[in-house]
Amino acid sequence: MPKMYGPLVAPPVETGKDDSAEFPNNVLFFEGNYVPEVDEILRFQEPEYDVIMCMSVTKWMHMNWGDEGLKKTFERFFKQLRAGGKLIIEPQEWKSYGKKKKLTERIYKNYNSIELKPAMFPDYLIKVVGFESVEYLTLTTQNRSEGFKRPIQLYRKPE
Repeated sequence: MPKMYGPLVAPPVETGKDDSAEFPNNVLFFEGNYVPEVDEILRFQEPEYDVIMCMSVTKWMHMNWGDEGLKKTFERFFKQLRAGGKLIIEPQEWKSYGKKKKLTERIYKNYNSIELKPAMFPDYLIKVVGFESVEYLTLTTQNRSEGFKRPIQLYRKPE
């Protein structure tokens, strides 16, 4: 397969429903590796979303791709959002990283080199990436699992 640069265009998605742009037909979910593998993806990234949600995966991006991979991901979030767009993330606490640090040699190496701890994400996303504010959302439902009682952070991209 030849090398390709820049974002790949996804094929049209057939929902089998009315193809109107009204809710709920305008909401789609995809799975895949979001961490940019090459800088060209960031350079050519265009705004295309009003909201990006990243729930319970920042730790895994961080552990697998280190600080640089997570920083590139944060930059991609920002570039993919339209003006006034919102990023919703649920970062895991630093202490949870240590519980998984020995899963693989790469994760162990990345864990030991991490400098950008989760408590530093708000400052980094605002002062370096360019988001204008963060709001901490409170959960209104009770979840029995302690691991899912993390604060949710809402970042706003400037208009």
